[in-house]
Amino acid sequence: MVLRTSADWDHDLQPASWSAEGSTAEFRLPLGAGHWAAKPCLRAGNKLIWATGYDVALTGESGGQDLYPQFVAPRQGTVSDRLETPTHPATGSHYMRVYLPPDYDAQPDQRYPTIYMQDGANLFFPNESYSGHAWAVQHTMDLLIALGLVRPAIVIGVYPAARMAEYTRPGYEDYGRWLVQELKPAVDRMYRTLPADPESTVVMGSSLGGVVSFYLAWQWPEVFGGAACLSPTFGWRDNLFARVAREARRPGRFYVDSGGPGDNFLAARNMHAALERRGYRAGRDLYYQSFRHAGHNERDWAGRLHRPLQFLLGLPEPDSL
Repeated sequence: MVLRTSADWDHDLQPASWSAEGSTAEFRLPLGAGHWAAKPCLRAGNKLIWATGYDVALTGESGGQDLYPQFVAPRQGTVSDRLETPTHPATGSHYMRVYLPPDYDAQPDQRYPTIYMQDGANLFFPNESYSGHAWAVQHTMDLLIALGLVRPAIVIGVYPAARMAEYTRPGYEDYGRWLVQELKPAVDRMYRTLPADPESTVVMGSSLGGVVSFYLAWQWPEVFGGAACLSPTFGWRDNLFARVAREARRPGRFYVDSGGPGDNFLAARNMHAALERRGYRAGRDLYYQSFRHAGHNERDWAGRLHRPLQFLLGLPEPDSL
């Protein structure tokens, strides 16, 4: 294993050390060397095999970054068929689709963060979406992973069985218990997740799906370390404003956005203000933005999906590596 860098693309940078079992190499860059582009390579005599995908951004600042190079793995992740989930006690069977990142099969020892997303039918394929437009989650994930902007992650797209009831109070209480006690354990058995790490388990949704995602992270902070709420309908058939104001502050991270001036702009802004009053700080554990004239639809949510993904599962910027 060697590293090729933009300092000299024709020069092999040799590992400074190897792990005891010989599976991990450590490379060292000169401090203060600035920003470099780099790509791991396999060297066999005169033969050089470059890792697939985009170059990786590195820096000479102190710290480090873990790389999982792919030499034969595809650049695209995979989306499963529609899978039946464990039975919900009130609404019966649900369905889900599962996105696995490009290196999932090539890295059998690696475990992955997990994103639980609501409204599974709207996430991957336009022909399933009620509007004819999908979030194209798999394409955004592939791109962000290839650019080294997010940790490779598993996405669980959960199809609601009774959306209006399950995503609002009091129905989201049963839905949440089912997701935490039945669905998540099943997913953790089926896939290489990080089941005991809340910072690596997040929830996301739009509109009512954003409300139930917030509820899940607030109710079970020991399970979900963050929630992304796009165009959420806070204040309609939920009691989340009151809970944020009165209950103990949660340790998670919250992303809240909306279009503007419509698209639940006031609900999102008011929740942002409520979280700020509880001590959440922009860029640290809170992200809020209003997108001028953005609509309440899958096309606009897809266009800004990269923002919550980077906030909740992003890798450090080069200056902080």
